[in-house]
Amino acid sequence: MLKKIYIPLLVFVVSLWFYVDFNDVQDYTNNNTSPTYVHQDFLKKKLDDYYNISIQNHEKNTTKHHAKNNTVLLEIEMQKIRALFKKENKKISELDSAMLKFLKNNNISREEKIDALWKLLLEFDVTSNQGAYILDYLETLHPVELVDKVIELYEVQHDVETKMHLVRFLVASLDIVNPDLQSKEALEFIAQKYESVQKLLYNEALDNENENFVSGLLSAYIEISPPEIAADMLDLFMNDEAKVKLDKTLLSASLSEIAISTDEAQEQILTDLMHKAATGEMAPDAKAYLDTMLMGILNDGGAESMIADAAKENVYQYLQNNEPEIQSKSKTLTDAMADYYTWASAVSKLDTEGSVAMLSKTIEQTQDPFKIASLLLYSSQEELEGIKKTIDTQAVESILETSFESMRDEQERQVVKDALRALSLEI
Repeated sequence: MLKKIYIPLLVFVVSLWFYVDFNDVQDYTNNNTSPTYVHQDFLKKKLDDYYNISIQNHEKNTTKHHAKNNTVLLEIEMQKIRALFKKENKKISELDSAMLKFLKNNNISREEKIDALWKLLLEFDVTSNQGAYILDYLETLHPVELVDKVIELYEVQHDVETKMHLVRFLVASLDIVNPDLQSKEALEFIAQKYESVQKLLYNEALDNENENFVSGLLSAYIEISPPEIAADMLDLFMNDEAKVKLDKTLLSASLSEIAISTDEAQEQILTDLMHKAATGEMAPDAKAYLDTMLMGILNDGGAESMIADAAKENVYQYLQNNEPEIQSKSKTLTDAMADYYTWASAVSKLDTEGSVAMLSKTIEQTQDPFKIASLLLYSSQEELEGIKKTIDTQAVESILETSFESMRDEQERQVVKDALRALSLEI
């Protein structure tokens, strides 16, 4: 049965960004960092066979672009690159130019390029600066065909930085496929490589004792795994079933982001997380992250685009039942009021009666002058006009004026004054 290929989820960022800068002229020395990369999108447009996955028994494309075997041209180009690596006082731009010319050459097949760069990598050794440079360029071809070889190379390495570089390479190699451009056999081949990389990352993350390295392995595992599998892995770390203990607040944050990554995840993982948060089974920091994330999504206009229809009612009820209090010893009055409006505004985005109706209802149902002030002072002009047309302004005025008379704190009195002014009333 053909396995589903999952789009990677970015939780921790453990990937390289590629860019083109043809004016980079820094010296390439033993301490050189960051070569000039070519963006994959650039190659996709330039190369006829960018999506040609070379696998055993895979259908052979016999068009003129995909039946190339120009050994002489290939060797000439590789000799140029080798010579540049050995040249003294070389410029990074020279190597970049040669690499880009090689990668963009439509007279050399993708398969030949992968094979040539892999041999060059082994020649210079992956632990060297030259090897790391070659690995980065090889990565732009997303060579899923090399997964098994790279895993073997990974397993004999001892340097953590080199191993992490190979992990990034493996993850990038899997992110290659436009399913519409691949045969069933190619998709099955890629799915097998996903499983191989997942198995490696799973075992390494649970058995290693280097905290930073394990964090990178875990994030890579999450990136290539479907949400439910990624969540199970995080649970192992949350329950201290790995050799190294990671920050549980960060783990919870990752789990929260996984929980909103797909409609299915929202129905299952997010619902479970909200239940734990509501029943006190979740650590306060983790709950705060979950709440902030959900409110941020809703207030940034994601109610329709990011919250699944099946999850909207659950999210609405969860946030509705988590109304914050204004008086907080850990926050200033103005910060607490801003947080309250953030909550109310988020809930209003899911209210079936509309934003203004929900904000107005909240004002009319509370006797807290600071909650009222929050909604009057932080609402947009459009919201405020709608609220003033909806609420019983005399009743709200009475609450604010009565509270004002009993207040002694100047900041609190000023807040209430400002709220009354928002209602076009003066004291």
